[in-house]
Amino acid sequence: AGNQASIRALKLFYQQNLYPKIIELPEGFKDTDDLANTENGKSDFLTCLENAEDGFIKIYHRLRASSDLSSPIDKQKLINTLELILSVNSLTIQEHYKQLLAEKLGFASEILDAQFKRYKA
Repeated sequence: AGNQASIRALKLFYQQNLYPKIIELPEGFKDTDDLANTENGKSDFLTCLENAEDGFIKIYHRLRASSDLSSPIDKQKLINTLELILSVNSLTIQEHYKQLLAEKLGFASEILDAQFKRYKA
């Protein structure tokens, strides 16, 4: 699914205290059924499951791949993932994701805390 569809789905999961992982299918497969109907479908799918990433981390990596961190505008786009973090009910997990984002973007956590407060308002 596209990033926006994944973000919408993650928000719904987070609101229910569920923290899914996202799998990446091998190139050329449109869905899991497509993969399952191949000779090595089962083992290939199990490999995908083993390589699944935390939903927030996967979205961050997808957005990061298309961003230029020397651009303040692209950094702001990545900071906008804070909106996704607001969906998380667990304060501990929210804080973990905020600290991770601050570290990856090279910001002091206080800057992201201030931005986080703006999103909440």
